[in-house]
Amino acid sequence: MRKAQKQHINDITNLFKELATTKYEKGCSEHGGNLWEVQGLIDMAMEECIDQFIYLSTLREQIIQSGVQLGKRKDLIK
Repeated sequence: MRKAQKQHINDITNLFKELATTKYEKGCSEHGGNLWEVQGLIDMAMEECIDQFIYLSTLREQIIQSGVQLGKRKDLIK
């Protein structure tokens, strides 16, 4: 990888670690207990997946409405 690519992935992973740690700590504070002992975790994860799709679809429309040109994959309908 080139230097710029290494910096790019480092920026992404550092941001992820920071945000994930903050969110995990918030969840521990709000819900208590140990995540690895939670029952029904797969269903919660699937709900989060649905939420993420809804957020991304809405964000995509907001970006389009702002006039920013998005590239398109050939195999996607929209």
